This record gives sequence, structure tokens and C-alpha cells, in this order.
Amino acid sequence: MDVSVTQASSRLPPASAGAPLEAALAALLELRGLDLRDWRPAVLEARLKGAAEAAGCDGVPSLLERARADPALWETIAQTLLRRPAAWFWDPRFFRALRARVTPLLKTYPSVRVWVPGEIGGEEAAAIAIVLDEEGVLDRSRVYATGPVDAGLDAARAGRFDAAALDQAAPDYYRGGGRAGLSSHFAFDLAGATLADRLKRRIVFGQHSLATDGSLNEFHLIVCRRALLDFNARLRQRAFQVFWESLPVLGVLALPAGEPPLPELPFQALDRAAGLFRRSC
Repeated sequence: MDVSVTQASSRLPPASAGAPLEAALAALLELRGLDLRDWRPAVLEARLKGAAEAAGCDGVPSLLERARADPALWETIAQTLLRRPAAWFWDPRFFRALRARVTPLLKTYPSVRVWVPGEIGGEEAAAIAIVLDEEGVLDRSRVYATGPVDAGLDAARAGRFDAAALDQAAPDYYRGGGRAGLSSHFAFDLAGATLADRLKRRIVFGQHSLATDGSLNEFHLIVCRRALLDFNARLRQRAFQVFWESLPVLGVLALPAGEPPLPELPFQALDRAAGLFRRSC
């Protein structure tokens, strides 16, 4: 165990010294460099309670006291706070519009860069790669999937997913315009499902925090849908600025339906109902 982490954990104030959520966020920032202070409190509180229940603690303060003595527990807490339930092909309307409105635009570029920020489990990046493959764009594309902690992306980097979740996603895949058959993009075994190599080699996973980091590169398409729902107003504003700086003119930004970009940033609606916008200047 890292001695410096152990010593730092022992110096943290007890959970009773302040609100449990504030204590947890301060500890994660101090020990893991993970800044979740501008995530929505209601989201984090619910997940923190879930972490306490999973650890067999009678409440969040008890969980934090245990973590003071066992710093390795902070990694589990971090992963629990970041984790979202798997949601393959969430909002089929978006995927229909992605196929009909966006992939024809991407075909006009000799090479395509796609960014999926705020990724945790890898499902969104894999779903985007599947669409690009079926629409004939993947061979010229690279999908960059980033999350606030690199360790949480290990399973996604290996292309390993839950087979039962994929079975449940099949109806949404077809409603979103899927036509090759979802199972054709995976290899299955007793342990689960593995993304096909032709897709996996087109996805690059890495660490990036929208709370602290700036633009990575210029991207033709940025997809940030479920992650944005976890952010408070201040972090959303920061994220939108990073997205604008990362798009060329006419680059496409995909957001949750009903979540338009900041009005002061020059975006035009490409398909507002599907959450698709283009940088106008």
C-alpha cells in the first residue's frame, strides 16, 4: 500500500466534522486527485449511500471512518461515485439522427476524430463505434473515450462488457437504426462479451477531467450525453466552453435531449430533438 496515501488518509478530519458528502469529496481530491465538487449533490449522495450499503456499513459516516483506516477503500468509493448503470443505445432517437444527419457529414472528411468525454464503462464509445462501422465511417475514424480516472477504464479498454446488458439493449439498438445485429459486433463466452477487434482498435481510452482539464484536440464529433446530467450548472458551463474550443466550424456536438448549449456560444441546431448541434463560427 502507498505509505503516503495511508498517512494522508489518517490526517483527514472525521466525517462528523462536516457533511459526509463534503468530507468524501475533500478526501477524494486529496488522495486521488479526483475533483467531483461540481457534480450534482443529489447524484453523489445517492451513490455514496449505495457504497455504504455495499460495504456493509450502517451509513455514510461509518463508511468514511472505515476508509480513514483502510485507504484502499477510497478507490472503491471513487468508482461507485463515478459509475452509472449501463445504458446501451440510450435514446434511440439520437442514434437514428446520428446515422441520418451526422455520418453523411463525417464521410466528407478524409479522417474523423470523435470524442466521448466523461466515459466510465465504455458503452457509449462502443455504441458510437458500432454505428460508425455500420455506416461505413469507422475505417477512417478514431474514437477517443476519456474519463476522470484512468483506473476505471480498464474493463472498457479490454472491450469487456456484460452480456445480459447487451441482450436488454437489443430493442433500442434496432429502434436506433441498427441493422447488422448487435451480436455481430461481439464475441461471447461464459464470462461475458468482448467487443470485436475491428471496433476495439478504433477506440482510444485515456484520462481527462472536464472539471480541471482543457481541450485535448480538435474533433469532428463530440458526444457527451449521460455524463452532462451529473454536472451542476457551473461545471456544465465549463464543459460547454471546452467543447466549443475542441470543435472546428461545423463540428457536431451531441448532448442529452432537451439540454441546449450555452446561448452565448455560437451553435446551430442540427437536430434539436435528438440533441445535435453544430458550431457555427
